[in-house]
Amino acid sequence: MAEVGRLETPKLEGKYSTGQLLLHRVFGYRGVTLFPWMARVYDRDVSHIIGLCSPLKPEPQWPSLLPVVLIPSRRTTTTTTTASTAAADEASSAGYNTVGREVRGHTHTYYQVLIDTRDCPFVRTQTEAVTFLGNQENSRSLYAIPGLDYVAHEDILPYTS
Repeated sequence: MAEVGRLETPKLEGKYSTGQLLLHRVFGYRGVTLFPWMARVYDRDVSHIIGLCSPLKPEPQWPSLLPVVLIPSRRTTTTTTTASTAAADEASSAGYNTVGREVRGHTHTYYQVLIDTRDCPFVRTQTEAVTFLGNQENSRSLYAIPGLDYVAHEDILPYTS
């Protein structure tokens, strides 16, 4: 074991600055923040309708990773709605998904983070899982940058080297 730095107190208020060194609370890798952004988070595991949660089955403290959808809060694209999708859009805007369960979004701070390449072999998830679309409108290219991750504010353990 070698000392890589000293942990700092995690921020409860405010954002971490660009270049902040971090340990990921869940996956344990070292990284550095690139920039924060506000995301609209829709978690299908969390029930917001009173009475859907059984008193015998408490709600999980850590929501699963798969049913969470992140959408940047600033929308820059415009979409056209056809008659066939109008009903789905109406249900979606009412807060329900297609199965009828209410899914409410909340705004949350996320960070784009570069993972330390020395930790990549030990991360138990794909470090190429973060993808994004190209900037050209006529291109349908999908890009992946190895070692790039999106991290929730509460999953950052800041440290100094």
